[in-house]
Amino acid sequence: MTHLFAPIVLALLQQAAPQRLLLGREGAGFAETIDGQLVLHMKGTPYEMGLQHGRILKPQVVECVRSYLDESELAGGKRTLDDLIAVWKEAEPFIPDAYQEELRGLSEGSGVPLRTLHALHIMPTLHHCSGAALFGKATADGKLYHYRSLDFSLYFGKSKTVQENACLLIWEPKGEIPHVAVGWAGTIGCVTGMNAAGISIGEMGSGSSDETHAGTPMWFHLREVLRKSRTLADAKKLFTDWKKESGYNFIVTDGNARDAVAVEVDRSRLVFFGPGDPKENVPPHTAIPDVVRRVNHFVDPELAGRQRKPYDPSISKEGSWLGYKRITEFVTQHYGNFDGPMMVSLCRQYPPTHSCLHQAVFCPEDGRMWIANAVNPETSDAPGAQNQPFHFYALPDLLKTDPSTLKPAGSDAASRPATASDPVVKSEGDASDPAGKYRWSMDVRPIGKKRLEGELAFPSAVTTGDANNDLVRATYFRPTAKTSLPAVVLLHHSQNDFKLERWIAGELSNADVAVLLIRLPYYGERRTPGGKGPLDVPSGLEGLELAVKQGVADAVRGADWLRARPEIDKSRVSIMGVSLGSLVGALAAGMDGRFDKCCFLLGGADLASIALSNVRETKSIRALLDRTKLSDEALRTRMKPFDPLTYAKKIRADRVFMVNATKDEIVPRASTDAFAAGLDLSHGPPRLDWYETGHISIVVHVREILDNVKEFFAAKDVPAAR
Repeated sequence: MTHLFAPIVLALLQQAAPQRLLLGREGAGFAETIDGQLVLHMKGTPYEMGLQHGRILKPQVVECVRSYLDESELAGGKRTLDDLIAVWKEAEPFIPDAYQEELRGLSEGSGVPLRTLHALHIMPTLHHCSGAALFGKATADGKLYHYRSLDFSLYFGKSKTVQENACLLIWEPKGEIPHVAVGWAGTIGCVTGMNAAGISIGEMGSGSSDETHAGTPMWFHLREVLRKSRTLADAKKLFTDWKKESGYNFIVTDGNARDAVAVEVDRSRLVFFGPGDPKENVPPHTAIPDVVRRVNHFVDPELAGRQRKPYDPSISKEGSWLGYKRITEFVTQHYGNFDGPMMVSLCRQYPPTHSCLHQAVFCPEDGRMWIANAVNPETSDAPGAQNQPFHFYALPDLLKTDPSTLKPAGSDAASRPATASDPVVKSEGDASDPAGKYRWSMDVRPIGKKRLEGELAFPSAVTTGDANNDLVRATYFRPTAKTSLPAVVLLHHSQNDFKLERWIAGELSNADVAVLLIRLPYYGERRTPGGKGPLDVPSGLEGLELAVKQGVADAVRGADWLRARPEIDKSRVSIMGVSLGSLVGALAAGMDGRFDKCCFLLGGADLASIALSNVRETKSIRALLDRTKLSDEALRTRMKPFDPLTYAKKIRADRVFMVNATKDEIVPRASTDAFAAGLDLSHGPPRLDWYETGHISIVVHVREILDNVKEFFAAKDVPAAR
């Protein structure tokens, strides 16, 4: 439904008069907010534009630098400031003087040391998104439309994330072409942008073994293309002459000529692909007339040879290939109907949980653009740009803006949206445990108008001797609209950030299904200091077995807590697991026997076969098993008490919904089929949905999967597969 209504909503947004407020001025430059979005106008020489940037947005510049350098994992762990400066010095001879001068002005205006700005501006060189351009027969009006999505971490910064200082940067360089970039306060480079002459550009990382730091950094080069190109031929010449440094894909468009190219490069090679180019027809890739598109792998065989083996990206670059395939399917399905809003719908095909910092759609022929930026993950279950509102702008109108006509922003209007959480209500004890045996404690805060979230802690019924691990941590997602609610115990996959599960829980609670998201032993807040999970405990296989017992006991106790809640229908408490959580959840369901429904994503049985599989994700398990010196048969015997298949017969198959991948490299299809066949089939078979993906890449179907999961848990009976 979201995709169907997107064009209508966007059309209304374009017609509505935006609220524009003046934040500050410096020389010919000024900053404003347009419907709360930060826009910076800079005019003059490079030094003058940098000075305007630094003086007008000094607080935001300082925050952004801190987010990237002081608070990022790059600065705190993998790289030091000196490391970044060393890379800058390698690239410095190839960086045009204009950007050196602009950085000097930015430093003087903001008070941030120039050396620090150099370190910040070399970081994109160290990080290796998706994009497409369509025109002619592919679009509704023949005009060219270009979309670009920046897949980048949403967790740069703690006190303030980078995306909270997102800014539309508009440069009007003296004697050169005005241009705009989707960026952030304190940065002068471009990865996504358009100029007033009808050129747009977007970058997608595509790593190669043939790379160097001794070249012009990509995001300065893209500024050069926008600053100097009036035609696609101009842009191609600049690319041909570029002192290249790393592996990238680009899409460059000329709206006036209604033409575009995809550009693939590494240090030694550059290849242009035109729309419908026969060079694209290298299986499994296919050319589409009047369309170019790229993700994070090369099509050119020579470049691909320095990137991956085998050539087929569906095997060697599966995540990137699925992005290419998804774009191809959507473009083919809607061919001839594309305009700005339909391109936004293409952007929204991204999985909702994908880490996407910003998305942009350009119509460079007339300067229209639609921009969305991510939000702080602490304030949203789906913080990526693909889930946020798209704001409409017209570059010609922005360039005509007279700051003297803007209403000055007052102290309230000028402030950016607050990110502090709502007041916390603390409670000790709980009606589900009147004797106080489990010493419940819960902090509760409202999330919008649809639900409450509570952080829950209680001692596990199974102890390991690790005091931190033995205190169970959970988050309770409680809908506020109704009583007699269905509820779900949710168990996560083998990661510590729980982003996917928090998003699932938020969506379920918004559909009036309560959720208790439990951290499994040794994950999240229960981790042993310095450890990564139960495989890191010193007691080896015994410790792993104890952790599984504890996880099952925690899930069962969590379900008991839900059944005692006054807002919950105790006959409708179910369980759901994702990957690792599915294995533990299946054990809990079979051993306890009281769960109403079961939903298992990427689950199965035959743990010994899974543990012994030769894939990266089970490497730690194999290493642990190697230390035990057990034969395969002895291992199977020992693991039988912990295998979901041992207890599957106690689970009603007709109350089970399983979602699995045909190419799953971790949980093979035979394991899933064995578990499904081992269920109690006397009332009917389970619902089993298969997707043509791998274990990880199934995430591209997460929206469809979650819609089915919500329907499954919200209904009293089991909905039929659609």
